[in-house]
Amino acid sequence: MRNWEQACRQKWRALCLAIKAKLEAVESGISHFEDEFLSQIIDPITKKTVGELIRPELEQRYIGKDSTQLALPEPRVRTPK
Repeated sequence: MRNWEQACRQKWRALCLAIKAKLEAVESGISHFEDEFLSQIIDPITKKTVGELIRPELEQRYIGKDSTQLALPEPRVRTPK
């Protein structure tokens, strides 16, 4: 029982440190909130996190089974002035 409680405390400390690091990066301007927490943001339609939605798609792409294309905008071409 004592080992289990100690392991739980260690996990909570690690989680606290991870969240504090993300918030510190946002506060100092190194990153944006959305970039740090995007995978945990919940899609209002599916009620799943962005991470849950995109992870299977990425796995398929890494093993070479590109099921669909992500909807990315066309790159802008700069014309010389």
